Amino acid sequence: MNYSGFSREKELKGGRYSLTYVYTGLSKPVGDIPKFQAFGFLNDLSFFEYDSEDRRSRPLGLWKQVEGMEDWEQDSQLQKAREDIFMETLNDIMEYYNDSNGQ
Repeated sequence: MNYSGFSREKELKGGRYSLTYVYTGLSKPVGDIPKFQAFGFLNDLSFFEYDSEDRRSRPLGLWKQVEGMEDWEQDSQLQKAREDIFMETLNDIMEYYNDSNGQ
C-alpha cells in the first residue's frame, strides 16, 4: 500500500483555512477495498471522495448542498488523471525494487 497527501494553509479575510488531499493506492487487491482512493478535507472536514471502482468524485456532508457545486464531472476527470499517474508511479516503484508480488 502507498499513501500520499499534501496540505496547504491559507490566511483569508474570514480566517485561516487548510486544504488537504489524501491519496491511497494498493499494489494488489485486498477484499472490497478500491485499488485507489482520494479524499479532500477543508479544515479537517471531508468534502469529497473518489475511488477507482466507479471513477467519480462525490461531494460529502454539507458540500452536497452548496450551490454551484452540483457538477462534479470536471473534478472526476482530474481525479482520474491523478489515479493514472499515482498507480503508474506505484508500479514503477515496485519494478525498481523488483517487487512484482506487491509485498
